[in-house]
Amino acid sequence: MKKRISVLITAAACLIGINLTSCATAQREVTVHLHSSFNPKEVAWFKKKGNNTLTGQAFLRTMGGQVITCAGQDVYLIPVSKYSSERIKAIYGNTTKAFVDILSYRNKNIKFIPDSKEYFKFIKKTICDANGRFKFTNLPGGEYFLFTQVVWTVPVLGPQGGVLMQKVRLSGGEKREVILTY
Repeated sequence: MKKRISVLITAAACLIGINLTSCATAQREVTVHLHSSFNPKEVAWFKKKGNNTLTGQAFLRTMGGQVITCAGQDVYLIPVSKYSSERIKAIYGNTTKAFVDILSYRNKNIKFIPDSKEYFKFIKKTICDANGRFKFTNLPGGEYFLFTQVVWTVPVLGPQGGVLMQKVRLSGGEKREVILTY
């Protein structure tokens, strides 16, 4: 909690021009040594056409109770593997369901070793519509990490909201709806 308050105070100070030295050092690089390497054979199923559909909606509530959606934001789907699980855990703290506030997320500069470029070829992407809804079709059965961000700006405080992540399993021609919120 102290760390989050410190990050918020630093971010607010940067936005109003106080203590510019801490603004330059707010972002920290963290090196994460992964135990596994990316193995495309482990997620080869991801490239196949399937008969599952994943739809959903992502939103957060402001402190005042207003609902803000992911409208216009990218939504990503990554197949679960040993490698992706390690990466997701390093970013979000777990591999089931998580929220990371936007300031912490943007200030977290993680360097992965090994950092496979091929990993990024196994990501599906769509965009949230004006109502914060998204849809993936023709998905093969399997486990996925689903994530998007919901952000807005508050004068003086700057960006608010964060990134939402959830693990999802699909099989047998399933039509699944997921609500991403915190």
